[in-house]
Order: sequence, then C-alpha cells, then structure tokens
Amino acid sequence: SRFVADFIGQVNIFEGRLDTDAAGHSVVSCPLVPAPIHLEQGVAGAAGSTIWLALRPEKIQLTGHASDTPPTLEDAPHGANAVPGTVRQIGYLGSESLFEIELAGGGRMKALRTNRTRWDQEELAIGDRVWLSWRACAPVVLFS
Repeated sequence: SRFVADFIGQVNIFEGRLDTDAAGHSVVSCPLVPAPIHLEQGVAGAAGSTIWLALRPEKIQLTGHASDTPPTLEDAPHGANAVPGTVRQIGYLGSESLFEIELAGGGRMKALRTNRTRWDQEELAIGDRVWLSWRACAPVVLFS
C-alpha cells in the first residue's frame, strides 16, 4: 500500500493515469513526471483509471544532462522512463549520496547513487542539469 511504501523508507510515489494495460506491459502518465512511465507488466486495470507507483531512489540512474536527447533504455521505448531535472540538494551518506532533483513541472524526485571512488563517475553539484532514468521493472504498482 502507499502507507507502507512511504513508511518503510525513501521512496518516490506518484499518482498517475493508466493509459495502456496490455498483457506484457503498461503505460502510466503522471502529472509530476514529464515522460510516460513504461512498466514491464500489465496491471489489470481499466484505461483511464487512477494508479499509484512507487520508485525507489536506488533504482534510478542519474547522469549528467549532456544533450536534450533522453538516455536510451534497453527495456522501455525511447522517451519513456527518462526525465530531465536539476539537482537541488545532495546528501552525503558515506558510501552513498542522496540527490533531490527538481523536474520541469516543479515535482521532485530522489535518486541514490553509490560513491564508488572519486574518479569513476561524473561529479554532480547543486544546480547541475541531469537525466533520471529507470528500467521498466523498477516501478511498483501500489494499491489503496
């Protein structure tokens, strides 16, 4: 449920509309996420119905915004599951850093990135433009 997902820890929760529900995939549109959210499974709902999704910060890939073209994902159509944003906060947690990203429509998402070494990934700072992307298996459909 939404209550349990929010209570257990850091999670991005979105209310959206079920646009497509097929046997092998679903597509959800959310007002706060300026790209369609592609799921790798059907959700057994009526088109147009309200649906809630949870997306854990550690399931989100965070990359610099080098171009206006969204990153290519192997399991989602081009343009789905990838949104641009701006880094607004960074919380250093030792082995990880938690980034709060402001999206174009004013919504915010959190992404967690492992601090592997100082030189193996791009350095991101507050104010930097970034892409957030995630696999189609990452979002979880919530009930109630």
